Amino acid sequence: MRPGWAWLLPGCLLVLPLLAVSSVLSQPSVGHFWHISDLHYDVNYSLDGDIRHNCRRWSGNGNGLGMRESQRPEGRFGDLHCDAPLALLESATTAMKDIAKEVDFVLWTGAGPVSGHDQGSQATQVVTQLLLRAFTSQFVFPVLGPDMRHADHYKQAADLWRNWLPEEAMPTFYKGGYYTIEQRGKPLRIVALNTNLWLESPGRGGGYSRDAWEPRRSREGVAGVVREPWEVRENRVHDEDPAGQWRWLDDELLKARLAKKTVYLVGHTAPGADDRATNPTLASGHGGLLEHHNTRFLKTIKRYSDVILGQFFSNRHSDTFRVVKNDTGSPVSWMLMPPSVTPRRTQGGSNNPGIRLYKYDNTTGSVLDYSQYYLDLARANREGRADWQLGYNLTSYYGMREVNARAFDALAESFTDPELGPASFARYYRANSAMLYDGPENCYPQCQRYHYCAITRLLYSDYRTCLESPASALPASGAAGVASVPLSLLVAILVAALRTS
Repeated sequence: MRPGWAWLLPGCLLVLPLLAVSSVLSQPSVGHFWHISDLHYDVNYSLDGDIRHNCRRWSGNGNGLGMRESQRPEGRFGDLHCDAPLALLESATTAMKDIAKEVDFVLWTGAGPVSGHDQGSQATQVVTQLLLRAFTSQFVFPVLGPDMRHADHYKQAADLWRNWLPEEAMPTFYKGGYYTIEQRGKPLRIVALNTNLWLESPGRGGGYSRDAWEPRRSREGVAGVVREPWEVRENRVHDEDPAGQWRWLDDELLKARLAKKTVYLVGHTAPGADDRATNPTLASGHGGLLEHHNTRFLKTIKRYSDVILGQFFSNRHSDTFRVVKNDTGSPVSWMLMPPSVTPRRTQGGSNNPGIRLYKYDNTTGSVLDYSQYYLDLARANREGRADWQLGYNLTSYYGMREVNARAFDALAESFTDPELGPASFARYYRANSAMLYDGPENCYPQCQRYHYCAITRLLYSDYRTCLESPASALPASGAAGVASVPLSLLVAILVAALRTS
């Protein structure tokens, strides 16, 4: 087992001189960890491929539009129309190793299938080997992506990741693909969730079409269609506690509270709506949690907000955040989602590849900051080399003095301010696309409203109400809204506006 982490084992008691103990206690112990999401390695990516066919070689006679000429990918590091080639993933893991020589661990949110001989299992095995080579002395904590919904996949995944997951993690991983682990001698505990157990159907239009789930009727080669047996989906949809994950989560959070531990919740799909939703009339935008699981998730977070210090998710392929408020409307928790490594365009927009480095107090678990890195994909393809750059630093970019729910709530409310809103949202939107867009000019209509409502209204009913509200009815409108935003944030927004004017 790698140093510094144990599976719910008591830490070793070290006897230190009194002065040394005093010095250690007087200053926070700063550590770092990486968060990567949605790598989506495509083993069949080819420079001779066609972007209309996932950048793979295509022997057909054009498409339905009558176009016969091949449209090749932009370069060896990827294309906005396609998932990630090996060169992109190799450059990402190399950059992670070079940027931060010493990190405590890596969060990998969205690992794919590991069994069989299909392309997905090959991709996951390749990514696992890349991470093992890059981080020889650190744990990588994987959580399962949406194409890992079968119980028979969990054992193969556990076997593949034995270098990272100790034996004590196997019972819950075998059962439902979830587990927990904590730092030796320190209060931080990581709780890795399998959010697939709570997902709505990825069928067409977000509905529950039986045909979309029948293996013999599934459309071959359509991205996002999971050929889950109908009876399995029925059990999952109607089961109040699939694989016992809810009971386990409640027990773990209660034990953490009683033991005075702190918790990071880590998963693939966050509660709430998609900030880039192209059809926000659906319950969750698309591809979110089933409504009753979504509601229960939020209640759980509110109940244990004193224990949960951070929440880290992915799936949306965009750089965004969420704010959880209690029943009186006060912000009590936050969630962060980094941009994906894959550059593939989603329904709501494109992004450059991104990787994120967190700075935290590894004595308490408190998140202190993060640095978001990105690859200018067009430039990398043009120059033939991958130069990962610092996009921004959270606290300085957004003018935050602390990383907490109140600060993120103030940032979201600044989007709706009549005077500062355009500049504030433009900064967020540039980060949201991993610096691909300079501003929201490419944003679809009502984009600002979609983002604001998704960030601040995580209950689906509240989200729909927020979208239907007139702009004047949104919080932070007028002078009252300005007063609720910290001065440091206002100054950062004004300075940014002057620089871009």
